[in-house]
Amino acid sequence: MKRTLHTFESDVPREKIGQPGLDYQVLECEVGSHEAYAFIDRLIFARDIVYLEGQRGSLDFWKHDQSLWTELTSANIWATSEVSHDEARAIIEMLDRGEGFGTHIPTTTREWDAYALLGTESAVQDAAI
Repeated sequence: MKRTLHTFESDVPREKIGQPGLDYQVLECEVGSHEAYAFIDRLIFARDIVYLEGQRGSLDFWKHDQSLWTELTSANIWATSEVSHDEARAIIEMLDRGEGFGTHIPTTTREWDAYALLGTESAVQDAAI
């Protein structure tokens, strides 16, 4: 699975914002699910993002108000939700195994905070917080 980590600095002068190496760094590499999960703890600032790309979809993870959030994109579903660390681990492992996702957060009975079913002839379903 491909992992991309975008980390941002907190004390960059206004004129340096948006400049690679000064305002932010981008680190890319191939990782397994356990290695990918370790990067969740590197999310510190609001703009920090971990992007994971697997065979059947991609994930973004970020923190907002100290809560962990994810956005999932695959051929069948787009979804976003606040998730626990255990839920994040399950989601990453599913992506790594190439499994498909449904309308519920893996290992739970909880629906995603927002989702849309894609690539089907049935009506697109949306759920909001």
